[in-house]
Amino acid sequence: MEVEVETTKRDYLNFYKDYFFRRGLKKSIISRLITIFLIIFVFSNFETGPPTIVRHSLIIFFSLIAFYIMYDGIYYLIYASKTAKLFAENDSIKRKFIISSEGVLVESVNDKSLWRFGSIKQADVSSKYIFINLLNNKFYLIPKRFFSSENEAINFLGIIKNAIPKTKDEKPKYVYYWGILCLVPVLGAIAGAVLIIVGVYRYKNIKVVLLGVIGVLATVGYYCYMNYTGFQSKEAKKMWAQQSQSMLNILVKDVEFYKLQNGVYPDSLEQVKKNNSMAFIEDPLLMISDDKKNVKFNYKRIGNKYLLFSSGIDGIPSTKDDIYPSISNPDSSKLGFIRR
Repeated sequence: MEVEVETTKRDYLNFYKDYFFRRGLKKSIISRLITIFLIIFVFSNFETGPPTIVRHSLIIFFSLIAFYIMYDGIYYLIYASKTAKLFAENDSIKRKFIISSEGVLVESVNDKSLWRFGSIKQADVSSKYIFINLLNNKFYLIPKRFFSSENEAINFLGIIKNAIPKTKDEKPKYVYYWGILCLVPVLGAIAGAVLIIVGVYRYKNIKVVLLGVIGVLATVGYYCYMNYTGFQSKEAKKMWAQQSQSMLNILVKDVEFYKLQNGVYPDSLEQVKKNNSMAFIEDPLLMISDDKKNVKFNYKRIGNKYLLFSSGIDGIPSTKDDIYPSISNPDSSKLGFIRR
């Protein structure tokens, strides 16, 4: 069986678009979605607290675009570059493919070679093309339009595929050593993502994929643990409450210094900040909370006096756990600070 074809640069580019974008996405949509959501969970844990709906949506959107372009776009650009070099001198290439008992004989104007069936790595079909990969990584495209019918194209492909020697699946020899890297935070997430991609696309090995998932989840778990112990646990909040107390003790001095300079107490903490850029007016306890709309200490000027306090661990002002500045000056009557 034989077929004579003439392939163009446009044929190759159209095939790459179909193979790396449309066809590739359909074949691996589940694995891609798994990888995308793993990336989402990793990056969402780099920030304090759970992600908001808006931030979560943006992460999903940009992760989808980044992963889609990164994987398929890079491959497309690589093969498009190779195609440009292939057709640098001629607009098209004419070849004749003849199937014999020994293999596939390929004849062109300047070349004649025999592909033995054992040298063919892959033979498959897309919507408009038959494509053949050799073990030396050379790639050949056969447009279906040069066959008399769709059945003839399928028969041509079937003969080649049936003649290719059956080999055992490639074993992931050293890839399991990547599992050691999965124990390292952040680096483990990257190694895990690589294992997932390699396990799905190259080895098609569920063990490699699961190892990658474990690597990513290990990093996610690490940051969840660090987030909890450093910001959300009772012990952590007590530590941040001590920090708030220290900041209040300094801030009350900044407020009093403001009056010495201006004759009156400020109407807001922003005025203190404007007067002294080093003044810290944000409450550490509120900065680690889920709601970060207003993270400043509570302040209210009352005539020639003022209220200044932290909302405490519960984050609610005017409750029992409110934190007030600790005044060490024995003659505090000269200060404008008052407690509620």
